[in-house]
Amino acid sequence: MNATLALCEFASGLRWDALPRDVRRRAGWCLADWVACAVAGAEWPTSRAVSQAWSHWAGRGPCSVVGQGHRYPPEAAVFLNAFASEVLEIGHGHGDGAGHLGGPTIPVALALGEMMRPEPLEILAAIVAGYEVFACVGGSVSPSLQHEGFISTGLAGTMGAAVVAARMTALSAREMAGSLGVAAYLAPASLVSEYYGTVNSAEAAQAAGVGLLASRLASAGLAGSDDPVTAFSERFGTLERLRTYLDRLGREHQIMNLYFKPHPGCRYTHGSMEAIAAILAETSFRPQEVEKIRVRVTPSSLHLCGKYTSPESSFVQAQFSLPYVIAAMVFDGTIGVESFAPESLGRNEVHRFAKERITLESAWSDRGDVDFAASEIELVTVSGARWDKAVLHPKGSPGNPMNDRDLRDKFLMLTRTKLGDAGAQALLDRLQAVDTTATTGLLDLLGTISGWRYADPR
Repeated sequence: MNATLALCEFASGLRWDALPRDVRRRAGWCLADWVACAVAGAEWPTSRAVSQAWSHWAGRGPCSVVGQGHRYPPEAAVFLNAFASEVLEIGHGHGDGAGHLGGPTIPVALALGEMMRPEPLEILAAIVAGYEVFACVGGSVSPSLQHEGFISTGLAGTMGAAVVAARMTALSAREMAGSLGVAAYLAPASLVSEYYGTVNSAEAAQAAGVGLLASRLASAGLAGSDDPVTAFSERFGTLERLRTYLDRLGREHQIMNLYFKPHPGCRYTHGSMEAIAAILAETSFRPQEVEKIRVRVTPSSLHLCGKYTSPESSFVQAQFSLPYVIAAMVFDGTIGVESFAPESLGRNEVHRFAKERITLESAWSDRGDVDFAASEIELVTVSGARWDKAVLHPKGSPGNPMNDRDLRDKFLMLTRTKLGDAGAQALLDRLQAVDTTATTGLLDLLGTISGWRYADPR
């Protein structure tokens, strides 16, 4: 069986009004979560630097970019919106480790929606289709792809973005499969070893742009491999795992198998964050009273987030550092976006504490009964007191999901600074209406959130 064509036949035939209500509602939350991440991330210094770089040569076009007062060509818009939505490392992702689904896919749907003005609910159906293919491709090679030295969002995200573009441009299932063949050849091969620079978020942005390009090249007659999905699964995963995803198509929607992050930072650090928070809820101590902290995590967590940091480290290195996140929790009692700002990263005492008192080791497995981000912490004070806490399913994971109130609070936390309390709540109310089949005003809403203006970098 050609797995690529099977996926594309499913994605091409997916209809919004035929989806279960819980799937439509989840799609609304995914859109809202992406918007919140993009609104908060658009003013991060790295996002502004990327916008300035594009503005010198991208020109003007029909597509909006979050936080800016002018429009760009679609290639620039999808890159900039994807980058902004990923830079704070607080977006949602696939529960089986396929990657961050919204960053590469939603910007493509919004840009093409503004350009082509399709049936409004086709935009939402395209997003769901992109998520399903992204999850199948990425999930079938996770976590082995990471252990081979590559990050999955570049590969799987390019495939998901290509599906969204193909849906939005009304390509047939076979034409969509052709675009995935092109996308597989062009997909960014993001290395784990190079994952910690400030260009990190460009992985999702590049995936979005390449997915859009692949669809256009396939429409022009260019071709790639016939079945890249099977080829990647054979190389980096197992065909048995791929078949499991294919067998579930239409019965178990992967958009329901997501994690949502209540905190910024790599998801693999969240179990440790919450274990320290649980200890702090029972007692209080100063950092100098801690003798040692022993941390046990999954192999994937240790592989991706096991590095120590220094005051010279980038914010991305800190986002992906278990020692830094744990030490910052001990010093500050919480982790927020500000934990990765220069003033927080510049504290030498936090990095020194991490290196002198925190040890990491591998436990469990990547395919057990615990979440990828599970953590077990033993904290011992100089007086001999000891606390042991295990978090097997961090908040927001499929085994411990965030409820609607949790997701609402996260949305408002990320958007109220720029939009105000009333503006943030009004935007969320409109976004949450997309789980119905009503089409009135949907395109206007999507255009509004794509071009929400709170600053003009010019």
